[in-house]
Amino acid sequence: MKVVKIDELDLSNTFFHFTRAAHLQDININGLNSNFTKRENTVGRDLDNPCIYFSKGSNGLLKTVDVWIRWEYNKMADAMRQPRGDECIKQDVLQRTYKKLFEDFKNRRYLKLDLVEGKDPETSDFSSEGVDYKKESALKKDKIPSTFRWLYGEYTNFDSPVMEDWNMNTHIGIKRIDPSKITLLADSLGRTDALSIIYEIYYRYKSPDLELKSLDGFMKYVKEQLKAMELEEER
Repeated sequence: MKVVKIDELDLSNTFFHFTRAAHLQDININGLNSNFTKRENTVGRDLDNPCIYFSKGSNGLLKTVDVWIRWEYNKMADAMRQPRGDECIKQDVLQRTYKKLFEDFKNRRYLKLDLVEGKDPETSDFSSEGVDYKKESALKKDKIPSTFRWLYGEYTNFDSPVMEDWNMNTHIGIKRIDPSKITLLADSLGRTDALSIIYEIYYRYKSPDLELKSLDGFMKYVKEQLKAMELEEER
């Protein structure tokens, strides 16, 4: 698989896809396909709306991680029989979530996708005016569920069902992205694990005015863990 470093890209116009390292060999041969029976993004009505998810730009990528942290927090809270994050944040749940994500991101990878924008599914991959059907469903309720609003974050526009830069998808339907349009992302040191990618983009490319409270806390944890690992290696 081709590899490209973060600092070689126009990040504001780059499309990113998040996957497990174990999937890379298959993706390198078969590309990305929206009709997998079991996919990581199978939530809600996703099986009825086959598509490939991605984010746009460095801020979009970071927002995705910010939301992912809250989603993992709720999973951990449920497992520990604790209140969900929209109700309150428990430090023991948060620390367990950080620990899980720290290891999990090491085994994940980011891919750069070469996508064509347009309204016609026959000649394009996605439309920026496409609808986020999960958000659309929430907007149709009398009141948006508090958990949903918390998960989607303050940067989400709840006045429109149009998808956000952090939660974009290809045209609904069976779609394939050819391996020739997929590139593995590496940080400036050549490391390809998602943790390194997130770390570099957060500290080098995050917009100063972008508030990512969940990610801020996790990155502080990551920095502390990496420092502790360095000290241990020096001993």
